[in-house]
Amino acid sequence: MTSILGTNKSRRPGRPPAHTTSVNVRLPPDLLAALDLHIAEAGRSASRPDWIRLALREWLSSHGRLDKIASGRVR
Repeated sequence: MTSILGTNKSRRPGRPPAHTTSVNVRLPPDLLAALDLHIAEAGRSASRPDWIRLALREWLSSHGRLDKIASGRVR
């Protein structure tokens, strides 16, 4: 299976990597419907959490937030 990030890693059941933190978010019906529509139209196999991670990464990157973390310029 190819992930939305373009890697060929198959999904394995079980515990996620130890270097991650779970963030649970409730979505209102309109956001959930829009997310599901995007997933269906994208034609790529990915879960809701995968798409949310990708969207967050792209937003943070476009606003320079990931660059700050990588360079250590966080206050």
